[in-house]
Amino acid sequence: MNYNINEFQIGSDGCLLFKGRMCVSKNSELVQKILYEARIGKMSVHPGSNKMYNDLKRCTGGQE
Repeated sequence: MNYNINEFQIGSDGCLLFKGRMCVSKNSELVQKILYEARIGKMSVHPGSNKMYNDLKRCTGGQE
């Protein structure tokens, strides 16, 4: 595959981005950890989900 060097950039957090998406090496253990955190991490969110709200509510003892 041929890529244009201008399609790559370094994000404000120091991550390598390609067309605005984070690049991850082909290290299956690293990929699995990232996917795990994205799916069920403490502050993960899925569109249409109340997971973050419920997690924060639990952390604060239900106080709003």
